[in-house]
Amino acid sequence: MFVRTTDTAGHSPLYVEIVRHARQHGLRGATVLPCVAGFGESRALRRRRGLRLAQDRPLMLLFVDTADRIALFRMSLREIAPGSLAVLDVVTTM
Repeated sequence: MFVRTTDTAGHSPLYVEIVRHARQHGLRGATVLPCVAGFGESRALRRRRGLRLAQDRPLMLLFVDTADRIALFRMSLREIAPGSLAVLDVVTTM
């Protein structure tokens, strides 16, 4: 899932609320990764320059669980993050 550092849910950063939501729904794992560069629907290129945290930068949120649990979680995100981009992929454990 992709969001920006400046996206909010109420008074909290959106990525924090989404990770909390994942934990409340019992997902096996959640990780937030800063992106080096990216663009979305706005087509505005966002690049990482130094360590400025307040900058409007893309973030990638990764979630790990079964396909069924991810599908339920994804449906529950519609209220918190409407219109956010999500990519689904099957992974194999080692």
